[in-house]
Amino acid sequence: MRIAIVQSFYRSKLPSGENRVVEDQVGALLDAGHNVLTIRQDTDALQGRLYPLRTAANVALGKGFDPSSQLEHFRPDVIHVHNLFPNISTRWMTHRRTPIVASLHNYRLTCSNGLFFRDGNVCTECVDHGPIRAVIHECYHNSRVATLPVAMSRRRTRDDFRNISVAVTTSELSDQIVREYVGGDLPTVMIPNFGSDARKDIGNTPVSPRWIAAGRLTPEKGILELVRDWPHGESLLIVGDGPQRGEVEIDVKQRREIEFRPSMNRHDFRKLLAASQGLVFPSRWFEADPQVVVEAMSLGIPVVAFHVNATAGIILRSGAGSVYSSRGELVQALRQVKSNHVSMSRAAREEFSRRWTKELWLERITNVYRLVLGE
Repeated sequence: MRIAIVQSFYRSKLPSGENRVVEDQVGALLDAGHNVLTIRQDTDALQGRLYPLRTAANVALGKGFDPSSQLEHFRPDVIHVHNLFPNISTRWMTHRRTPIVASLHNYRLTCSNGLFFRDGNVCTECVDHGPIRAVIHECYHNSRVATLPVAMSRRRTRDDFRNISVAVTTSELSDQIVREYVGGDLPTVMIPNFGSDARKDIGNTPVSPRWIAAGRLTPEKGILELVRDWPHGESLLIVGDGPQRGEVEIDVKQRREIEFRPSMNRHDFRKLLAASQGLVFPSRWFEADPQVVVEAMSLGIPVVAFHVNATAGIILRSGAGSVYSSRGELVQALRQVKSNHVSMSRAAREEFSRRWTKELWLERITNVYRLVLGE
């Protein structure tokens, strides 16, 4: 099958699980024998003095890079769109006759920051009161000027997406959010992103009493709140980088139980993860299918998740960890994992095999491609 993948890659300075997911999926499709063309725009390569102004104008006017000529030359059977914002136009989708499958990794079709998150809490004001609320609240880059073109383009972008054949969501929660807040008329299918079996890379590792939390150090990830809520007497390692790094490092210095390390390569992080008694996932937005959770479950590492994100629902259904919504509940959640570590570890491995293997993803996404082709 001839498949065109279209993706606007985020800056490498901010670690992005989505970038890695797309690259891994392209590799899986190639390994399965498909003919794959990746059409990409890299924010790193486009950076320059005029980049913010040029990009804002493209977003406001619905312009940007148009992949039509490459698509016409390649003649794919299916076009699989991932992230187009902010470097790739959406208008070309309205007149394509080739079936389009769109993976929705966030909620930017409706929300200007893509997160439904503002000032420490879930926010859906743009759904209830229109995109002007995003401008008022400076939801994109903490700037009304930067937010204006994004907010005003959301309705047109959703209209452009109406030509897609199916939207791929990656968890039960994200499917629900897309149906309720993003586009109730978008046909959706839920296919979790796959992860590699980290045990093959790491092997057997002695487990320490230390907990681990990892991710981009931004407000929606909840790392700073986790540091401040962390109970005395429990050891925690924080791994990550991002705008809140300075605040995290200051708070960590005041706590002997907590250690901070900046982002590292995948193999070294997996070794630290495999040696932990549990992953704490404090994300405070409707985060759909985080790769760090997938890797933890593949290693049989139980997860303690904040109640808002999609991981919490997966944990409750599978028994592979515990869920908390407050500082007091965090203490109880850690105790539950320590008391039931063997059974929760086994449940984590079982859930990985049931949900996140490459073989399952290939089977599911190939079925979607055949469906939109009318086979």
